[in-house]
Amino acid sequence: MKKILLSAILILFVSSVASFNASLDTAKQTANSTSPAQYKLQIHNPSPQKHTYSISVLAPKHSWFYYANTVKVSSKSNKTINMTVNPVEKALKQKYGFTGKVREQETGEIKEFSGFFQTKQPYKIHIMSLTQDESSVKPGQVVNTEIEIQNLDNSPVSTYQVKARYKNQTRTDTGTEILPGGTRRYNFKFKTSKNAQPTTKPIKYTVTANEKLQNTAQQTITIQSTKNIIKTEKTENKILKISKTFTAKNTGNSPTNTSLTAQIPSYLTSITSTTPETNKIEEVDGNTVYTWEKTLKPGEEYSTTYNTKYWIPLAGTLLLTAGIITIKLLGKNIELRKTTQKEGNRIKINLEIENTGEKTYDKIELQEFIPDIATVDEKFSMNTPKIRKTSEGTKLTWNIENLEPGDQRIIQYTIKPKVEVEEQVEFQKAVLRDMEGEKMAESNTTTSEFNTT
Repeated sequence: MKKILLSAILILFVSSVASFNASLDTAKQTANSTSPAQYKLQIHNPSPQKHTYSISVLAPKHSWFYYANTVKVSSKSNKTINMTVNPVEKALKQKYGFTGKVREQETGEIKEFSGFFQTKQPYKIHIMSLTQDESSVKPGQVVNTEIEIQNLDNSPVSTYQVKARYKNQTRTDTGTEILPGGTRRYNFKFKTSKNAQPTTKPIKYTVTANEKLQNTAQQTITIQSTKNIIKTEKTENKILKISKTFTAKNTGNSPTNTSLTAQIPSYLTSITSTTPETNKIEEVDGNTVYTWEKTLKPGEEYSTTYNTKYWIPLAGTLLLTAGIITIKLLGKNIELRKTTQKEGNRIKINLEIENTGEKTYDKIELQEFIPDIATVDEKFSMNTPKIRKTSEGTKLTWNIENLEPGDQRIIQYTIKPKVEVEEQVEFQKAVLRDMEGEKMAESNTTTSEFNTT
């Protein structure tokens, strides 16, 4: 009896609960990645109690749908749930259908709904991807790039162009027909300039179809900073002068600090000049080290030179020597005169010394040489010389002492010819020397008849 009563109550309760309603209204049926399709799902709860409903959608592109999965609807009221469909950027242009279910969680009752949307892209060809082997390169390096495109239209595309541009370099390519959903890949090469500055510049891609712009994209190439200084030296040898030039050139693409150095023995510093002026001069182990410092821009060249003029000390030495000689000559104003006189078969020779300078000479030597064609009379009336006989003749040497300024000394001696000579004989010059053997003066030459009778 109790079981019959419970069954009757349950039947009465179920019959007292009204079934809920669900419907889908379309607000916007076309969709792309920036403008979604829009729907409104209406749920009506006629029950006197509040209920919870679960919503699900079955579609090939389920990830494009956005909606609330669970909603609560008050008793005897309606609830509107917004549903949007956002296709991805590369969605093909076509019509998509979908179905959905609304389930009341307490009773398990299910209502179904369905709809469709149409993707409508602003272009036919989509740029799917861009790749390049390197994004950061050294100046002069080649960059390889690749672009992949896709036909998003629902019909084949045959007239299209892919263009890539980097700075002043443009690459263009056209390909074969692309079926709906099909893809193509194109490769381009760009060579960076050897003198490129450190910078980041874009590679710009454009895709056109039937002369209408379809899509654009870009990637970048970054030129690395490189620092490279080339240094050279050049030596130029001239008469009594050496020039050495040092050159630095910045072949990199960034401003670079550099220095040039030159080293010479310290004893040459006084006769060495530099161009331009050095930034630093140091003495290291007996050498003078010159240093020039400079910041070079890309492509800039800087040269320095030092000149060592050896003629300066040589000229000084010559001037000093000339001065010494002049002083000596000025201080040694001594005249030596020689005359001859025929006396029978003999010849008298007179040597006259006169100090016309301002210096007193304590001791000097008078030297005379008589060839072997005559003999010397060794009876001297004054100042007997030192006599030395050789196979070639007789050498006479007199010591002259205390010859003061203005003094005169006369030396006389006699010779006798040993042979007859038809013409006159020329006698050699007499010589005055100081005690160091340096010549001070010499006499004139003189001639005389030469016979034995």
